[in-house]
Amino acid sequence: DFPPLSIGRFFVHGSHVEELPNSSSISIQVDAGAAFGSGEHGTTRCCLEALEWLAKQRSFPKVLDVGTGSGILAIAAAKLWKTDVLAVDLDPVSVKVTSENNKTNQVQKFIKTGVSDGYSAMQIKRSAPYDLIIANILARPLIIFAPHLKQNLAAGGVAVLSGLLISQEKQVLAAHRVHGLSLKKKFTNQDWCTLVIG
Repeated sequence: DFPPLSIGRFFVHGSHVEELPNSSSISIQVDAGAAFGSGEHGTTRCCLEALEWLAKQRSFPKVLDVGTGSGILAIAAAKLWKTDVLAVDLDPVSVKVTSENNKTNQVQKFIKTGVSDGYSAMQIKRSAPYDLIIANILARPLIIFAPHLKQNLAAGGVAVLSGLLISQEKQVLAAHRVHGLSLKKKFTNQDWCTLVIG
C-alpha cells in the first residue's frame, strides 16, 4: 500500500515499484517497516526539501544524521553529495534497517552506522565536527540536545532540525539561539515544520 512519492528531485519508493523515473531523479528505495521514515510523514518530506535546498548552495564534506530511523535522510545526503555520513539511532533495530537500506541503495561506502543516545557515542565524538547535522527527532530532545549540536557542528556548519510542530518552533529556536545559531530557512507541511539553522 506504500505509494511512490516525488519530493523535489527525490523519488522515494518501496521495492514493489518497478517503474522508476528518469535519470535526473534521485531514487531512494525504502520499504515501510520496523523503522521510522518512509517519506510519507510531513517531517521527512520537509527534511528532504531542506536537503535539496541546501544542495543548491553548497556541499557538505561530513554529515551526521541523529535519529536516523530507516536511514532515508542519510541516504539522501549520501546521494546528493557523495560524502561521508554517520547515521545513528537510539534503537538498534533502526540501525540494522538503515544498514540494509544503505546496501539496497548502494551507498554503504559513504554511510557508517551506530547506536547512540543523542550525541553520546564515542563514534560521534571521534568524527566531529560535522558540516551538516540532520536531527529529525522530537521537539523535547532537540531542545535538550541543543548544546551538544553546537559542540559537534563545524564553524560555518548547518543543521536541519525536524520532528517538531509549528507550535513548538519558537521553543526549539530559542534553545539554539542561546548557542549562537539562527534560522536560515523554514519548511512546513500541515502542522509540522523543519528548521534550517546555522
